[in-house]
Amino acid sequence: MTSIVLGWLPHNPREEAAVYRRIASDIKKTKIPIAASIVEVMSPSIVENFRVGGRPKWAPLSTFTKAKKGHDRILFESGKLARSTTGINAWNIDDGEASLRGDPKYGVFQNEGFYNVRFGVNVPAREWAVLQSQDIDKIVEVFAVWLTETVR
Repeated sequence: MTSIVLGWLPHNPREEAAVYRRIASDIKKTKIPIAASIVEVMSPSIVENFRVGGRPKWAPLSTFTKAKKGHDRILFESGKLARSTTGINAWNIDDGEASLRGDPKYGVFQNEGFYNVRFGVNVPAREWAVLQSQDIDKIVEVFAVWLTETVR
């Protein structure tokens, strides 16, 4: 558990109020810790998901798909999905939130699963954009460090 202790504050109420206003203003500017969380935690976690074939493991390819592709590697036909979703530029970052841009567009379908009308089959979800529980703890730590530095 991370704790944050506010150190010295001025004894003058006017100065103290100014410090609290600055802290409140700075805390609203969350783009910095969000970007740091992406670089330090989220992108590496997504890279690992691709590297190990999902966490938890993705459903195997069907016999038909293996024969069509000539191999059994999942979500790695061209590598475009993995490459385009793991860098900082793959994200829209605003104060308070971050989201993947969605390029290539088929990434969301692979992540959530879909019905392939052309072949009449359900394609299972292969959750590549999923974070692990330890990732959440690391993100909390990134924010705690940022908050501690912000209030100093």
